[in-house]
Amino acid sequence: AGAIADDLGSFVANGVGTATYDPGSIADGAQATTTVTVNGAAVGNPVLVGFTQDLQGITLTGYVSAANTVTAVFQNETGGALDLASGTLAAFVVRP
Repeated sequence: AGAIADDLGSFVANGVGTATYDPGSIADGAQATTTVTVNGAAVGNPVLVGFTQDLQGITLTGYVSAANTVTAVFQNETGGALDLASGTLAAFVVRP
């Protein structure tokens, strides 16, 4: 258990960015994207993303699309349009 805590501690020091975002209405089969600045992020780094609102079945993924930039993708495959409330998007980048 100590090794996991040590590893998590080193992750926290890597890179985190946040941004306020309102995805608006997303039709079934459609997506909404936005970017978050994460200093030090490089293409190929693993990314975790989170959102402070209920995703209502929408899939949220992220990737480093350019230096210092994480692109977040809200993909709706729920069978109907959904309108998510505005919230805070957080992107966490793991660097080697």
